[in-house]
Amino acid sequence: MALQVAPLPGLDDFVARGDIEQKFIFCGTDKNILLDWLEVYALRDPQFYRSPVLSLYYDTPALDFYHEARNGDYLKTKVRLRWYQDEFVSADQPIDCFFEIKRKCGALRHKQRRSLTLTAAQLSGDLFSAAPVADLPSALGGLGGLNRGILVPILVVDYQRCRFIDAASGARIALDTAIGCRRVNADYLCGAPPIESTFGVLEIKARAAELPALFWPLRRHLRRQSFSKYALCCQRLLDPLGRRMR
Repeated sequence: MALQVAPLPGLDDFVARGDIEQKFIFCGTDKNILLDWLEVYALRDPQFYRSPVLSLYYDTPALDFYHEARNGDYLKTKVRLRWYQDEFVSADQPIDCFFEIKRKCGALRHKQRRSLTLTAAQLSGDLFSAAPVADLPSALGGLGGLNRGILVPILVVDYQRCRFIDAASGARIALDTAIGCRRVNADYLCGAPPIESTFGVLEIKARAAELPALFWPLRRHLRRQSFSKYALCCQRLLDPLGRRMR
Protein backbone atom coordinates (compact mmCIF):
# COMPACT_ATOMS: atom_id res chain seq x y z
CA MET A 1 0.00 0.00 0.00
CA ALA A 2 1.37 3.42 -0.90
CA LEU A 3 1.79 5.70 2.09
CA GLN A 4 -0.09 8.97 2.09
CA VAL A 5 2.38 11.41 3.65
CA ALA A 6 1.83 15.09 4.38
CA PRO A 7 4.04 17.70 6.07
CA LEU A 8 2.84 19.47 9.20
CA PRO A 9 3.45 23.23 8.80
CA GLY A 10 5.60 24.82 11.48
CA LEU A 11 7.25 21.64 12.70
CA ASP A 12 10.06 21.36 10.18
CA ASP A 13 12.45 24.06 11.35
CA PHE A 14 14.60 22.55 14.08
CA VAL A 15 15.90 25.92 15.28
CA ALA A 16 12.66 27.91 15.17
CA ARG A 17 10.65 25.23 16.96
CA GLY A 18 13.15 24.46 19.70
CA ASP A 19 11.67 24.75 23.20
CA ILE A 20 12.43 23.58 26.71
CA GLU A 21 11.03 20.23 27.80
CA GLN A 22 10.90 19.48 31.50
CA LYS A 23 9.89 16.12 32.96
CA PHE A 24 8.74 15.37 36.48
CA ILE A 25 8.17 11.92 37.94
CA PHE A 26 5.34 11.30 40.38
CA CYS A 27 3.98 8.31 42.27
CA GLY A 28 1.09 6.69 40.42
CA THR A 29 -1.11 7.02 43.50
CA ASP A 30 -0.81 10.83 43.19
CA LYS A 31 -2.43 10.89 39.76
CA ASN A 32 -5.80 12.13 41.00
CA ILE A 33 -4.20 14.91 43.08
CA LEU A 34 -2.38 16.26 40.05
CA LEU A 35 -5.30 15.76 37.68
CA ASP A 36 -7.78 17.48 40.00
CA TRP A 37 -5.40 20.42 40.40
CA LEU A 38 -4.97 20.82 36.66
CA GLU A 39 -8.70 20.59 36.06
CA VAL A 40 -9.18 23.60 38.35
CA TYR A 41 -6.14 25.77 37.61
CA ALA A 42 -5.25 24.95 33.98
CA LEU A 43 -7.14 24.87 30.69
CA ARG A 44 -7.97 21.62 28.98
CA ASP A 45 -6.41 21.29 25.55
CA PRO A 46 -9.33 22.35 23.33
CA GLN A 47 -8.64 19.72 20.64
CA PHE A 48 -6.96 16.73 22.26
CA TYR A 49 -7.71 16.66 25.97
CA ARG A 50 -7.47 12.93 26.66
CA SER A 51 -6.33 9.96 24.61
CA PRO A 52 -4.22 6.83 24.64
CA VAL A 53 -0.77 7.28 23.09
CA LEU A 54 1.00 4.43 21.30
CA SER A 55 4.54 4.80 19.95
CA LEU A 56 6.54 2.29 17.94
CA TYR A 57 10.20 3.13 18.56
CA TYR A 58 12.96 2.50 16.05
CA ASP A 59 16.62 2.07 16.94
CA THR A 60 19.86 0.75 15.53
CA PRO A 61 20.51 -3.00 15.91
CA ALA A 62 23.01 -2.06 18.66
CA LEU A 63 20.31 0.05 20.42
CA ASP A 64 22.31 3.27 20.14
CA PHE A 65 19.32 5.51 20.90
CA TYR A 66 18.54 3.50 24.04
CA HIS A 67 22.13 3.85 25.28
CA GLU A 68 22.09 7.62 24.63
CA ALA A 69 19.07 7.95 26.92
CA ARG A 70 20.29 5.41 29.46
CA ASN A 71 23.69 7.10 29.80
CA GLY A 72 22.19 10.59 29.98
CA ASP A 73 24.04 11.84 26.89
CA TYR A 74 23.72 15.54 26.16
CA LEU A 75 22.70 14.76 22.57
CA LYS A 76 19.88 12.25 22.21
CA THR A 77 17.73 11.03 19.31
CA LYS A 78 14.38 9.27 19.14
CA VAL A 79 12.66 7.93 16.04
CA ARG A 80 9.10 6.71 16.36
CA LEU A 81 5.74 6.11 14.74
CA ARG A 82 2.94 7.47 16.93
CA TRP A 83 -0.84 7.06 16.88
CA TYR A 84 -3.66 7.86 19.30
CA GLN A 85 -6.13 5.01 19.09
CA ASP A 86 -6.02 1.54 20.64
CA GLU A 87 -9.45 0.26 19.58
CA PHE A 88 -10.46 -0.25 15.95
CA VAL A 89 -13.83 -0.80 14.30
CA SER A 90 -12.57 -2.78 11.31
CA ALA A 91 -9.31 -4.03 9.79
CA ASP A 92 -9.45 -1.54 6.92
CA GLN A 93 -10.20 1.47 9.15
CA PRO A 94 -7.76 4.31 8.28
CA ILE A 95 -5.75 5.58 11.26
CA ASP A 96 -3.95 8.91 11.37
CA CYS A 97 -0.32 8.37 12.39
CA PHE A 98 2.79 10.51 12.77
CA PHE A 99 6.38 9.62 11.99
CA GLU A 100 8.64 11.67 14.26
CA ILE A 101 12.34 12.39 14.60
CA LYS A 102 13.07 14.03 17.94
CA ARG A 103 16.45 15.37 19.00
CA LYS A 104 17.41 16.80 22.37
CA CYS A 105 20.40 19.00 23.15
CA GLY A 106 20.27 19.10 26.92
CA ALA A 107 16.81 20.46 27.74
CA LEU A 108 16.31 21.98 24.27
CA ARG A 109 14.14 19.81 22.07
CA HIS A 110 13.68 19.81 18.30
CA LYS A 111 11.14 17.66 16.52
CA GLN A 112 10.20 16.96 12.94
CA ARG A 113 6.99 15.23 12.06
CA ARG A 114 5.17 13.80 9.06
CA SER A 115 1.56 12.67 9.05
CA LEU A 116 0.59 9.46 7.29
CA THR A 117 -2.31 7.04 7.16
CA LEU A 118 -2.11 3.34 8.00
CA THR A 119 -4.87 0.78 8.40
CA ALA A 120 -5.98 -0.75 11.67
CA ALA A 121 -4.78 -4.12 10.35
CA GLN A 122 -1.27 -2.76 9.82
CA LEU A 123 -1.10 -1.30 13.33
CA SER A 124 -2.51 -4.36 15.06
CA GLY A 125 -0.52 -6.85 12.93
CA ASP A 126 3.20 -7.52 12.64
CA LEU A 127 4.83 -4.16 13.28
CA PHE A 128 8.35 -5.54 13.47
CA SER A 129 8.86 -7.08 10.04
CA ALA A 130 5.91 -6.26 7.78
CA ALA A 131 6.26 -3.40 5.31
CA PRO A 132 5.50 -0.51 5.18
CA VAL A 133 5.71 0.03 8.96
CA ALA A 134 9.12 -1.59 9.40
CA ASP A 135 10.50 0.35 6.43
CA LEU A 136 9.37 3.82 7.52
CA PRO A 137 12.82 5.08 8.67
CA SER A 138 14.35 4.34 5.27
CA ALA A 139 11.32 5.85 3.50
CA LEU A 140 11.03 9.00 5.62
CA GLY A 141 14.26 9.25 7.59
CA GLY A 142 15.66 11.84 5.23
CA LEU A 143 13.16 14.42 6.43
CA GLY A 144 15.41 15.31 9.35
CA GLY A 145 18.80 14.61 7.84
CA LEU A 146 18.89 11.41 9.88
CA ASN A 147 21.98 9.43 8.96
CA ARG A 148 22.31 6.55 11.42
CA GLY A 149 22.46 3.54 9.11
CA ILE A 150 19.94 0.75 9.56
CA LEU A 151 17.02 1.42 11.91
CA VAL A 152 14.67 -1.34 13.03
CA PRO A 153 11.40 -1.32 15.01
CA ILE A 154 12.12 -2.31 18.64
CA LEU A 155 9.03 -1.99 20.83
CA VAL A 156 5.70 -0.24 21.38
CA VAL A 157 5.22 2.03 24.40
CA ASP A 158 1.65 2.86 25.38
CA TYR A 159 0.18 5.15 28.03
CA GLN A 160 -2.76 7.41 28.84
CA ARG A 161 -2.31 11.16 28.36
CA CYS A 162 -4.29 14.20 29.55
CA ARG A 163 -3.31 17.54 28.00
CA PHE A 164 -3.62 21.03 29.46
CA ILE A 165 -2.42 24.59 28.79
CA ASP A 166 -1.17 27.00 31.44
CA ALA A 167 -2.99 30.25 30.66
CA ALA A 168 -0.41 32.37 32.48
CA SER A 169 2.76 31.08 30.79
CA GLY A 170 1.40 29.37 27.68
CA ALA A 171 3.19 26.17 28.68
CA ARG A 172 1.83 22.93 27.27
CA ILE A 173 1.27 20.28 29.91
CA ALA A 174 0.87 16.52 29.55
CA LEU A 175 0.01 14.16 32.39
CA ASP A 176 1.05 10.61 31.42
CA THR A 177 -0.01 7.53 33.39
CA ALA A 178 -0.36 3.76 32.90
CA ILE A 179 2.96 3.68 31.04
CA GLY A 180 3.61 0.20 29.67
CA CYS A 181 4.98 -2.02 26.93
CA ARG A 182 3.10 -5.00 25.52
CA ARG A 183 4.70 -5.55 22.10
CA VAL A 184 8.42 -6.24 21.63
CA ASN A 185 10.70 -7.24 18.76
CA ALA A 186 12.14 -10.49 20.12
CA ASP A 187 15.03 -10.34 17.64
CA TYR A 188 16.56 -7.45 19.62
CA LEU A 189 15.11 -7.64 23.13
CA CYS A 190 14.95 -10.93 24.97
CA GLY A 191 12.70 -9.88 27.86
CA ALA A 192 9.04 -10.79 28.12
CA PRO A 193 6.26 -8.19 28.15
CA PRO A 194 3.98 -6.90 29.49
CA ILE A 195 5.69 -4.16 31.48
CA GLU A 196 3.84 -1.43 33.37
CA SER A 197 5.31 1.38 35.44
CA THR A 198 4.08 2.24 38.93
CA PHE A 199 4.68 5.97 38.44
CA GLY A 200 3.59 8.71 36.06
CA VAL A 201 5.29 11.53 34.19
CA LEU A 202 4.38 15.20 34.00
CA GLU A 203 5.80 16.86 30.87
CA ILE A 204 5.97 20.63 30.51
CA LYS A 205 6.97 22.20 27.19
CA ALA A 206 7.65 25.93 27.23
CA ARG A 207 10.08 28.62 26.08
CA ALA A 208 11.57 28.98 29.59
CA ALA A 209 13.13 26.47 31.96
CA GLU A 210 11.38 27.72 35.10
CA LEU A 211 8.64 25.66 36.69
CA PRO A 212 5.34 27.50 36.01
CA ALA A 213 3.86 29.07 39.13
CA LEU A 214 0.83 26.85 38.61
CA PHE A 215 2.83 23.91 40.01
CA TRP A 216 4.51 25.53 43.01
CA PRO A 217 1.97 24.13 45.53
CA LEU A 218 2.51 20.63 44.07
CA ARG A 219 6.31 20.52 44.27
CA ARG A 220 6.38 17.88 47.01
CA HIS A 221 4.60 15.45 44.67
CA LEU A 222 7.02 15.97 41.77
CA ARG A 223 10.64 14.97 41.19
CA ARG A 224 12.37 16.63 38.26
CA GLN A 225 14.63 14.39 36.21
CA SER A 226 15.58 13.36 32.71
CA PHE A 227 13.38 10.46 31.68
CA SER A 228 12.66 8.32 28.63
CA LYS A 229 9.70 5.97 28.42
CA TYR A 230 11.48 4.08 25.66
CA ALA A 231 14.68 3.66 27.68
CA LEU A 232 12.73 2.54 30.75
CA CYS A 233 10.97 -0.22 28.82
CA CYS A 234 14.20 -1.35 27.14
CA GLN A 235 16.01 -1.51 30.46
CA ARG A 236 13.34 -3.56 32.16
CA LEU A 237 13.28 -6.00 29.27
CA LEU A 238 17.07 -6.31 29.08
CA ASP A 239 17.65 -6.54 32.83
CA PRO A 240 14.37 -7.28 34.64
CA LEU A 241 16.07 -8.08 37.95
CA GLY A 242 18.77 -5.40 37.84
CA ARG A 243 18.93 -1.81 39.00
CA ARG A 244 16.11 0.11 37.40
CA MET A 245 16.05 3.69 36.18
CA ARG A 246 13.10 4.36 38.46
